[in-house]
Amino acid sequence: MESGKITQSESVEVFEVSRSKIKKDRKDGLLSGEQDETGRKTWRYAIEDLDKLYRRRELDLDADQGPELDMDRFTLLASSTAGPELIETEIRLEYTERDLDQRTAERDRARSDHEQEKGERKRLEREAIQLKAELDAARTIASDRTETIENLRDEQDRYYAERSTWITAYESMIKELDANTTRSYKRRKAKDLRLAEKAAAASVDSDE
Repeated sequence: MESGKITQSESVEVFEVSRSKIKKDRKDGLLSGEQDETGRKTWRYAIEDLDKLYRRRELDLDADQGPELDMDRFTLLASSTAGPELIETEIRLEYTERDLDQRTAERDRARSDHEQEKGERKRLEREAIQLKAELDAARTIASDRTETIENLRDEQDRYYAERSTWITAYESMIKELDANTTRSYKRRKAKDLRLAEKAAAASVDSDE
């Protein structure tokens, strides 16, 4: 990179100007710039040209500047005796430190996300173990209920078998009782008939 030139982002931070204003001045021919030779399409401007068009920003120590800025850089930029190479080196150093801080923060966030994922995975594993235990308990209960139902069915089958045997025996007893009653009735009727015949015969003999 040619010495004494800074990027558009750096220009906005050092001078009191917006990105759109720099872009407009470049298109209007008021500000000359060159694109980065690395192919990143980043515009760079000579500090001398920027000094002619814009005022340098004053550092507000009480304002919220976001990431900390290097005080030496502003001292160098405000000094008319500072060489362009030194200014450029200071600016590049600060942006390197910013990039390092950003990468460190991203790494810390990734580490935090990883820890959260580990915690979530452990929670899911605990839930899976609990659900498996509940499933095993449910299967045990279902098996016990099935066994109980089968026992009740066996008991019911035995009851109906005994009931059928008892009904058969009762019916046989009723039939036998009925048969005995019928025979007893017939014998008594036959006896009564014989007695009646004897009485009739005795009555005839007495009349003669």
